[in-house]
Amino acid sequence: MRKDTWRQLEALVPQLLRGKVGAGELAARLGCTRRTIWRYRRRFLLQGPEGLRDHRRSNYRKLTLADELRIVQTKKQGLHRSARWVRDHLGLRVHERTVWRIFVKHHLNRVTLPPIKPITRFRAKRANDLWQIDLMGKVRFPRIGWCHLVLITDDRSRYLLAGGWFTKALKIHVFACLYRASMRYGLPKEILIKK
Repeated sequence: MRKDTWRQLEALVPQLLRGKVGAGELAARLGCTRRTIWRYRRRFLLQGPEGLRDHRRSNYRKLTLADELRIVQTKKQGLHRSARWVRDHLGLRVHERTVWRIFVKHHLNRVTLPPIKPITRFRAKRANDLWQIDLMGKVRFPRIGWCHLVLITDDRSRYLLAGGWFTKALKIHVFACLYRASMRYGLPKEILIKK
């Protein structure tokens, strides 16, 4: 309830009690129902003018322009920062969605970052310098069921050295493929396993 409404009630409810103003007229003047007027009357009789005060509290807090600028500045300093992190870092007493709305307002919500670790392309100089072992995800075959694929590739030639489909994802299957490849092509200097 606004302060001016409270002061208006403080002046009008005693007039209602004295019979100078009717409940209908008072309801029309304040823009509420007659039932609300009778509640105000009862609270005034029990607690006096203090009973007319609205003691409800809201958790709605407006951010000032200075707070908004601090949020934008903090986000621009580290574009990877989340709304929750910015809120906690600045000590704001608002929900993280409020901070997120400010990100949206300033077009900071869809900022893409450069990858943390740059992608470096490499290729082995000679055959058998590097083998890559790929552990593929499972694939469903209608008659067999779920199967996993294991492939071993030479990095220089991109030649498939060994591979196989297996019904279970076990380490022994990787070693079996590795054994077949090494028996046929020799041992590599390095092995890179990708999942």
